[in-house]
Amino acid sequence: MINEYVMELSDLKCPTLVLENMYDYDSDHLDTAGKAVAMLRQCVRLDKRCEEHVYMICFDTQKSVIAVFEISHGTVAATLCERREILMRILICGASSYTIVHNHPSGDPHPSQQDHAACNLIKNASDIIGIPMLDFIIIGRNSHYSFYEESWI
Repeated sequence: MINEYVMELSDLKCPTLVLENMYDYDSDHLDTAGKAVAMLRQCVRLDKRCEEHVYMICFDTQKSVIAVFEISHGTVAATLCERREILMRILICGASSYTIVHNHPSGDPHPSQQDHAACNLIKNASDIIGIPMLDFIIIGRNSHYSFYEESWI
């Protein structure tokens, strides 16, 4: 089972995790880019989206999935991906590591300069607090690009 959460403010105005969706998915050990891509294709149809969406998969110390978050939803060519929102979710769910995944509606998964810059900013911020980024993945129509597999992380 894969759980997707959203953040809502509690009555005390504190960010709180709220379960939004549960996906019946066979594996919770998404230890390769291909497995993470397959899960997001099946559960949220990320390869079919006509605007850019950014998702984050959070893991425990055993690399089991503990939470999935939609971080942002943008336009056909861009989306906003802020470090603060990412780090807040990582810390509140108690993640030990995480992977960022987003789609390119054009179908071409090759990273842009903006993708490289976003990956570096997010990774550097999480490295400061000691929570490693495992991968930064871009999903195209029929393929994907993994920064880890291409030795960018």
